Amino acid sequence: MAGILAGSGPYEGIARDADLFIFKILDQNGQGSLSQALPALRWILEQGGKYNIKAVNLSIGTNDRKVSPALRDAVDALVRRGIVVVAAAGNAAPAPLFWPPPISNSIITVGAWEERKRLEKKSFSPFSASAYLPDLWAPSESILSVMAKDCPLGPSRTPVGNGYLLMSGTSMATPMVTGAALLLLEKEHRLAPFAVKRRLMLSSLPRQGLLSVDRVLE
Repeated sequence: MAGILAGSGPYEGIARDADLFIFKILDQNGQGSLSQALPALRWILEQGGKYNIKAVNLSIGTNDRKVSPALRDAVDALVRRGIVVVAAAGNAAPAPLFWPPPISNSIITVGAWEERKRLEKKSFSPFSASAYLPDLWAPSESILSVMAKDCPLGPSRTPVGNGYLLMSGTSMATPMVTGAALLLLEKEHRLAPFAVKRRLMLSSLPRQGLLSVDRVLE
């Protein structure tokens, strides 16, 4: 995710000049807990002003059917502090499970463009109140980025060349939107989080809700 957002070298990220704070809240198998996520969000809330943190990327999900009030409060607090929060909507299981659209309308929820047909009965509508419709979509299949040291390989992780791999999922789509948000804030640094969300969503409308970095920066 870091490479997709801000990578340099032969495969540049969306916002290549961005500085990153990386919080490890998941293990090598991609598993974690709320008790690991909340301290990271709390640190950002407390230290974000000092380090000029503009956006938070949450390439994580959960199978929980209920919204965690603690998690909702944590992301809402970040947005009130002026920090854009971008989160993965979740990947399709036997039925499409999308997290976290119900958690908070203040954050930006990103769905997988290639999975959108699973929701074809729900038309794309900006600022929809639907708990199952992402705010916008971004590419998610076979995304090339840097490979972390000692990264375990498997069917969903295909090594490419030296130090790169292909992966798929909304975790890959989310940093594209976070990167676009940072580029927009670099251009118009006074924008509030909701204004950033609105600009990203409205610029995606001509592409059926698909992220368009060029259009949002016009």
